[in-house]
Amino acid sequence: MANRFVSSTKETILEFQNASRNINTDKSNNVWMSLFIKFREARGYSIEIIELDNKTLSDQLEQFLVEIRQSNGHEYKASSLYTGFCALAQGISEIFEKIRVVNLFDISQFKSLHRTLDGHMKSIADQRKNN
Repeated sequence: MANRFVSSTKETILEFQNASRNINTDKSNNVWMSLFIKFREARGYSIEIIELDNKTLSDQLEQFLVEIRQSNGHEYKASSLYTGFCALAQGISEIFEKIRVVNLFDISQFKSLHRTLDGHMKSIADQRKNN
């Protein structure tokens, strides 16, 4: 009879985890996290991201998502802004993963952030319709 369970190592598991990563997704995550870090520096936020409580993190992300513009000064399309939010959610989750769970997609924890993002995306879409 065949053995139903084979042995694995941490290295084998890590190989599978690394194989699941997408280069383009990683690039997007790095770009958006870099922009958020530059924004925080420009606004004088000196406390490290990892030390922020959820309320402060949410407040800073809301401000970032409302104020961020493309390098040419134009506003991002709503879909691009949402892509940025997803990248930030992944990057921030990874920052906190050894300390606590921070899931920006959890509306009950980040209700204000979701309202701000949703409202801003709707505003952008409405502006594009009217132009």
